[in-house]
Amino acid sequence: MEGASPPEFDHAAPFLQFIGAYVADWSEGRATVVLPLDGRHLNRSGVVHGGLYSVLIDAAGGLAGCHSTDPARSKLAITLSLTTSFTGQVREGRLLAHARVRKQGSRIFFSTVEVLDDQGELAALGEGTFRLRSDGALSTPRRGPHVFEEQR
Repeated sequence: MEGASPPEFDHAAPFLQFIGAYVADWSEGRATVVLPLDGRHLNRSGVVHGGLYSVLIDAAGGLAGCHSTDPARSKLAITLSLTTSFTGQVREGRLLAHARVRKQGSRIFFSTVEVLDDQGELAALGEGTFRLRSDGALSTPRRGPHVFEEQR
């Protein structure tokens, strides 16, 4: 489904919603987060701001280790470590962050993420170390544009 997160991810992080990103695919050990680009995502040089690559790597990498088919057994993770290598410059189109879990223990997991442009060219590469939260309960984020207006 283009432009929206699947139903099982209705609790999408408000920050991802704020930047216009969505979850395009989410399964055991894998996740894809897509960001359709517009002018607000560019730096003064007219290319995607480096921080967005890190956000996508963090989001996709964390989601890859948190998939559950049972909503009552949802999983959440916190980021322990994140590295980003910038390999290209993107000016328009979309960014696609494809993550896969490389290793998962009972609480800690490691993800590798490739961020590609629409032509399949590597724009950034990242790795993250994440820890599953012990409470696992999902909070209910406040929704809508008013969330961001209140914080200004």
